[in-house]
Amino acid sequence: MAEFGLTWLGDVAHGRDNNIRLIRHLAALAVILFHCYALNARWPEDPIARLTGAPVDLGSIGVQVFFALSGFLIAQSWCLRPSLRLFVE
Repeated sequence: MAEFGLTWLGDVAHGRDNNIRLIRHLAALAVILFHCYALNARWPEDPIARLTGAPVDLGSIGVQVFFALSGFLIAQSWCLRPSLRLFVE
């Protein structure tokens, strides 16, 4: 893939220098901000919902980011220890 200038995610996701913590914090912030609008019954004023005009809002984006990160971390865990017994423990 190097000839096309592409990088595999697995090549850069080793160690703790991968910004996953930053992405998690931003996703959590999105969910918290969404709840500020939802708890005040101001659903339509959510900035993402206003921008897209669709049923997409800060909360749904934050939750989807959490699911994507969870899938990535689970797959990484399996790749590091591909044993069902070790994986479940």
